[in-house]
Amino acid sequence: MKSEPYERERAVSGKFEDLQNNIGDDAKDAVISSNNNDSKNFSNLSRDDARNFMSGLLKNGEISIDDLKEIIPENVNNTFIPTITIKNGEKYEFFLSDNQKVIIRWHEPDPIAASKYPGCISGSRYTAEIKVGNKQLKSNGDWSKNQSTNEVHIPIIGK
Repeated sequence: MKSEPYERERAVSGKFEDLQNNIGDDAKDAVISSNNNDSKNFSNLSRDDARNFMSGLLKNGEISIDDLKEIIPENVNNTFIPTITIKNGEKYEFFLSDNQKVIIRWHEPDPIAASKYPGCISGSRYTAEIKVGNKQLKSNGDWSKNQSTNEVHIPIIGK
């Protein structure tokens, strides 16, 4: 019987394979390389290919925490700093092959956001924020420079 981490790795590797047709040849090489080693070679992608890949991880406007964890390079440390209101979360920063910065973070529901913006997603659920270069992923798969929009807080599946 295969272990749960093995199954998660296969699932993410499968997502790399599914998205190969939507990205350029250089990114295909990086994806193939990641399939042959481990799925931690997301940083081999360019900005546009990384954005396409991240958009493809969304399922009905939500994202899997396991998928996010699988693409963070192993040598990148969690730099999340708890606050008085948000105690649980993670934050990772690294660079892609074309020197574009990636920031992936997630956190528990934010009670301050809930009180300031009733109905906002980050106030009621665990959410992720994914920034590649100067744009953030929105829950509909598009990318935006507007970091204050509710749609850049992507609900975490099952949280």
